[in-house]
Amino acid sequence: MLSLLFCGLLACGGADQATAPAEPASPVLALAAPSPASLVWPLAEGERSTAVAAAALDNSLDSALGTHGRVVLTGLPTVPTRARPWPDTSPAGRRFHVDSQLGNDKLDGRTVDRPWRSLARLTTAALEPGDRIVLACGSRWRESLRLGASGTAARPLVIEAAAGCSQPPTIDGSVDLPASAWVRQAGAVYVAALAPAPLQLFSSAGVWVEAHHPNRGANGPGFFTMAADGNLASANGRDVSTRLGTGDDLLLPPAARLGSGSHVRVRSAAFVIDDLPIAGVDGHTLTLASPSTYPLKAGWGYLLTGQAWMVDSAGEWFHDAAGGRLLAHDLGGSAEPRLPTSASVLATGIDLQGRAHVVVDGLLVRKVGTGALLQRSQAVQVRNSRFEDLADRGIDAAESSAVVIESNRIERSGTDAVFAGGIGAGAAIGLTVRNNHIRSSGVLMAGAAVLSLPRRSYGAILAGQAATVSDNLIVDSGYIGIRVFERSVVERNVVVGSCSVLDDCGAIYTLGAGNDSRIVGNLVLHVRGNTAGKPSSNQASQAQGIYLDDDAAGVRVERNTVIGADHGLQLHDASANQVLDNRLYGNRVAQLWMQETRLQADGSGTTRGNRIEGNQFAPLHARSRSLLLETHQSSAASFGSFDRNRYFDAAPGRIGSVGTAVGGRDFTAAQWFATPGLASTGAADPQGSASSGDGHASYTVAGANLVPNGNLAAGAAGWSHWNATAPHGQLHYAACDASPCLRYTGGAPSGLVSSPNFSLEQGNWYRLAVDIATDAEDQPLQLVVRRGGGGSNGYELLAERDLSFIAGTRWQRYSVVYQATRSVRSNDDVTGDLGARFDIEGVAAGRSLSLARLEIMSITPSLAPRISLALVNAGDASVDLACPLADDQARLCTQLADLADPAGSSDARRVTWPVRLAPRSAVLLRAFEAASPDSDGDGISDWQDSCPGSAHRQVVNAAGCALEQR
Repeated sequence: MLSLLFCGLLACGGADQATAPAEPASPVLALAAPSPASLVWPLAEGERSTAVAAAALDNSLDSALGTHGRVVLTGLPTVPTRARPWPDTSPAGRRFHVDSQLGNDKLDGRTVDRPWRSLARLTTAALEPGDRIVLACGSRWRESLRLGASGTAARPLVIEAAAGCSQPPTIDGSVDLPASAWVRQAGAVYVAALAPAPLQLFSSAGVWVEAHHPNRGANGPGFFTMAADGNLASANGRDVSTRLGTGDDLLLPPAARLGSGSHVRVRSAAFVIDDLPIAGVDGHTLTLASPSTYPLKAGWGYLLTGQAWMVDSAGEWFHDAAGGRLLAHDLGGSAEPRLPTSASVLATGIDLQGRAHVVVDGLLVRKVGTGALLQRSQAVQVRNSRFEDLADRGIDAAESSAVVIESNRIERSGTDAVFAGGIGAGAAIGLTVRNNHIRSSGVLMAGAAVLSLPRRSYGAILAGQAATVSDNLIVDSGYIGIRVFERSVVERNVVVGSCSVLDDCGAIYTLGAGNDSRIVGNLVLHVRGNTAGKPSSNQASQAQGIYLDDDAAGVRVERNTVIGADHGLQLHDASANQVLDNRLYGNRVAQLWMQETRLQADGSGTTRGNRIEGNQFAPLHARSRSLLLETHQSSAASFGSFDRNRYFDAAPGRIGSVGTAVGGRDFTAAQWFATPGLASTGAADPQGSASSGDGHASYTVAGANLVPNGNLAAGAAGWSHWNATAPHGQLHYAACDASPCLRYTGGAPSGLVSSPNFSLEQGNWYRLAVDIATDAEDQPLQLVVRRGGGGSNGYELLAERDLSFIAGTRWQRYSVVYQATRSVRSNDDVTGDLGARFDIEGVAAGRSLSLARLEIMSITPSLAPRISLALVNAGDASVDLACPLADDQARLCTQLADLADPAGSSDARRVTWPVRLAPRSAVLLRAFEAASPDSDGDGISDWQDSCPGSAHRQVVNAAGCALEQR
């Protein structure tokens, strides 16, 4: 068993990823990762072994989950479990043997000592249902496997490796390129004679890259930038472009031309790379022989291929078809030239198009275009086989029915490892993809860098309709990891490193009305996203974990774990889906994104009626949140129902954001639980809970109220108001419900009221509490802490998060924790600063509010409540894990609790080690500060709580007192 300790997953710079203020240094625990172990992927016999950094197959993990998050991944399988041997169904026991070394096609092939030699012999053989074709161990063919017959449901034709093979029978579609074939042309460029056009080139260093311009950068291929929009044309009912506008950044070497054979690879959308032939060049305009998928836009990227002069960088190659010549650039680093040793030229390894009831078992197919072509086939099975170094698809099963792909390894495919149509070809029906290992589908990676040229792909597994995709391991895919259409089941898969070339992407993706699919028990890790070739104004990646898109309805998303995506789960214009008992941890922007971008014909929303229950949301990045809700309507109240969800909010503050046509706002857990209409018609999550209210305080209050006259004991002294034009607002001191208050009426066009000035220290944490009532229900109030000017100083914001909330006609106590982004001293003689101040702004003319008891208190956050762990078992068997924290961190092993469990006493929730993990499962743990019990769960530790026994979910002041506990 391979057990790895990860500090986190790759941070890809997703949206809303502004640099966060540094957290207070901790003398106890920084949770820095140990040196990563090595993960060695078993390769085909004779290939070199490659060690890959264990940190989720990437070298950039230490910063991804923030200082206090950790992922422990265990059980990652190295080879798929072998499917059981196919039973012999031939009453006559007819077997035909094929041996590439000892065979003779003139023999009858019926015994092991009288085998056929070629695979071509199978197309003319009088095969019958139930026959078995046995391929000799160690045999090697440079031809495609085809059959001239089919089997039946009861008696399939079986093509299998001989029993006990250590060297499997192999279809190798390459030709050798010995060192003697190469002649130096100029500099580091060498030439060899090769008539057929190669699909790929190989050496002991791996796959070579087709020559291109510009050359690659540090993390992947470089792009030029389109300087102008392409023309707008129409093709097949779509808007497209047939011309591309280059810019001044396109510089060609002297005498270089974009002649016949030139191609452009252009990013026409976040999720599309088009490869288009160039028909002509006129100044800064490229005329395209084929239209783009989408209209081309200025600022998006492109690169060029198809010319000999582009062979100007180590590891590049070009084929001159007219001259029958192959050019390659020496890899360097050695006294002897390091050049390609083989070239793939065979288009297809196994071709069973239109065949029925055939079983392929135990073969190795390598260095071909498409590994297995199963289009329009019926009930074909491909089992226990390996497909490696494929220029195009691994297995193409478009328009097939009832095909089974089981227990195979598909590694380094140029595009999709398993393609079942539905895009550009008819969709397969009833495909089963089970227990396969898929690596490098549509991309070749070296750590965080993309080695391969960007290319369009659709999914490591694009499975069609009524598909079953289960128990697969997928590592590194150029685009989607698993994509299914309606009535499909996706369960118990492990998907790592999706969206590595393209984005607007999901590791698991589905769409469409009447979908009714199930996505259950999957592990999704490290969804990258790639912004290369996107415009500078659109550099946020769009890499989601599980993505329900465009009218997806009836989908059940249950018991999945998503770690390290931009958004853990996205519902885009999706309705009547069920999202149940999922674990969403450390995703960079939001754990759940519900997005509505269009309306139904009747004006109703397209994101509505979803059921979100029993999930665990654990954001770890400073700018991340649990929930992100967005609509073009005035309200998101129809999005669905929420209940029994758990929110990890280590420093009580924003757990989510909602944006509507009338504005946006952040909300805390207390607001989420109490405010109707945020995403459902009533208050959300009646049985939901947040970790900040689970019986231990996450901070201690230090010192007194920083705001002079915050309790209004001196009337309105120090308070002020402002608006731009007459009529001016009014601020009055009054008695409100037996306590002093200020009543403010806004002036034109709107106004603000400001507190007396106070001091803040950058990086320190503060707790704000204020009592407010307004003259109307559901009034959004913009609460800000900002610099108050003075000298040459401005009015910039001083909190790292939004503090706004929704008020009503009844008095409410509102509280939020924030971190200061700058140091500001009240009445500073050196800087002239007047100090920080608290503002309520945007009060509309004629509207009024009442304010009482503002307090801003310095707090000392406890480290433990900010610490979390994700324990992940990617294997097929249960495992017992010991506490992974060591040395001075080990004390926290007794202060860890299951995030899913908010009930009972703290002792009842403590984790007992070892922790047992079921197969393909995860557990999220959080630490708590045992020395700071908070019996009433109001966030104030018992020893500082002047009002013990506050009701559940009541908002209190720094003394632990709710509004009615004066």
